[in-house]
Amino acid sequence: MKKLNGKTVCIIICVLTTVLGAVGGYLLYRFVGCGSGACSLTAKPYLGAMFGAVFGLLVGTIICPQKKAEN
Repeated sequence: MKKLNGKTVCIIICVLTTVLGAVGGYLLYRFVGCGSGACSLTAKPYLGAMFGAVFGLLVGTIICPQKKAEN
């Protein structure tokens, strides 16, 4: 089996956290929701999924292993 380099691991982490964030955003719409439609995050399923995906991508870039600069 081929060893994964740091860049590949970072991409995999970012993709997984983005997908998990989108699923979480949709689940927030589905189970919490907003009856009046005035709540921006939970009014429509695609908005909840989009905001969740953006949040997941941000989390993924934070936890991504960074290479240390060598002097």
